[in-house]
Amino acid sequence: MKKILARAIQSLPLTLAVLPYSGFLVLLRLIANFYRVDIWPRNSYLTRSFTPGISDLDLTLYIPSTTSNANVDRFVAKYLFLKKRFIFLGEMNIYFDSDIELMSTFLNSYELDRDPYLKMKINLNPLHHEKDRYVFLLRLFEADYKNLLSRPESRINKWSDHLNTSFDTAKDIFSKEVILEHISKSIEVIIPHKTSYNFFLDLFTQNPSYVYSRYRKNKEIRYFILLAPNKWLVYANGINDVDICLNHQHFNLPEIELILSQIMWEVLHLLIRGDYYRSNSHEASNYILMIQDFLSKLNTSDENAKKMIQATSHSLEIIMKSRTAAFLKLFL
Repeated sequence: MKKILARAIQSLPLTLAVLPYSGFLVLLRLIANFYRVDIWPRNSYLTRSFTPGISDLDLTLYIPSTTSNANVDRFVAKYLFLKKRFIFLGEMNIYFDSDIELMSTFLNSYELDRDPYLKMKINLNPLHHEKDRYVFLLRLFEADYKNLLSRPESRINKWSDHLNTSFDTAKDIFSKEVILEHISKSIEVIIPHKTSYNFFLDLFTQNPSYVYSRYRKNKEIRYFILLAPNKWLVYANGINDVDICLNHQHFNLPEIELILSQIMWEVLHLLIRGDYYRSNSHEASNYILMIQDFLSKLNTSDENAKKMIQATSHSLEIIMKSRTAAFLKLFL
């Protein structure tokens, strides 16, 4: 059904193709205003890479502290009802005014640029760091991987914007490999470019168990931990390999910063997804406990790195309690 509708929308002139999106956005804003919450678009809808029929309408829901739980619950119910009718309604991130200051410490500066209304709302203008750019690009690549395989031509504008470059399609230089080159180079001061590039090729084209076993056997598991700690942790925890791997690893400050930046992305995107929490609260809680355990086992002799780990772990505990309580009230 989605493919048929997508083709129909793509066949329309742009001025007509955007109407279903703008129409649903106006409707959602009217409903939000009635229930005293704020909602706005983010991501590709606000950029030139927006492609009707392919792009989703991603949204941010902001809940003032004066809004009742009942009103929020009613709005979310209306949103879920409409999402079943308009299949291009995408993800809805949920922020509470009551904990936005703490949540903002986990925000990726490049991801925040894709949500300018939130950026203005919380009056936050963080510095851009290469480690944050790496995490941002890698997570977008992972989310866009199937599209890059099936219809790369439709992703050129999107990745031209993300990589701050232009692709000459006549020379056919745009590909997933080119994107991975850019991602690898963004952290080459920490990890050799060729090492990270080859790892990503393995990670996205091979069976995860094979990749894990290969890097473990070749005594290169360190690169797995540094480049994809979230994926390494889930797999290593499943085979009780976390302690054994970490006991032999010591990380410097830039490496700890790289790991924490990725962990913070994972946690933030887990905790702002109310629809996920509604059906997976137990799994989400266990996952964050697993992350906290992982952080406690990171070995470093750098005092600043130790303080960063402790601060992140402490913030995690507070946010976890706050978000769990809020979502349980909303989605019982």
